[in-house]
Amino acid sequence: MKHLISLLIAALCTLTAAAQQEQDFAARYMQLYAEGTSLTCSTVSPAMMQRLMNLPTVQDDSEMKALIKEIKTLRIVQHENRDEADELLQKALTLAADNPRRYQLTQEQDNRWIFSRKRGKVTLEIVLITKMKQHFYLVNVTGNMTERFTQHLLRR
Repeated sequence: MKHLISLLIAALCTLTAAAQQEQDFAARYMQLYAEGTSLTCSTVSPAMMQRLMNLPTVQDDSEMKALIKEIKTLRIVQHENRDEADELLQKALTLAADNPRRYQLTQEQDNRWIFSRKRGKVTLEIVLITKMKQHFYLVNVTGNMTERFTQHLLRR
């Protein structure tokens, strides 16, 4: 019995470690396409999200505070060289399309695509891919987001 419990604990630790090393869309995109381009990725970490929670404007808005609590990490990928915009956009859309079991297209309009990754009713990741005025942007939000969060985000 002790061996079985030890085996189960070891298996759970392995699965937990593997899940923590799982790449989000922005990290994978940067790994595949950043070299040789002007792409940069900025990350708002969990610690920074906690600091946002302490801002007076957020402290006074209970709905905003509840929504921010659902976010784990926010990454913003952008570039400097305008000549790269179309190619970078196509690569992002292709990466999402090549992973249909992971990312589902949630919304598409004009030059904006929103993909999501879910587990049950919880949204684990939201990816916004857009091109505005010859600039490509990719915004990647990870966390444990409820339907209320995603609806609030999509309204904006």
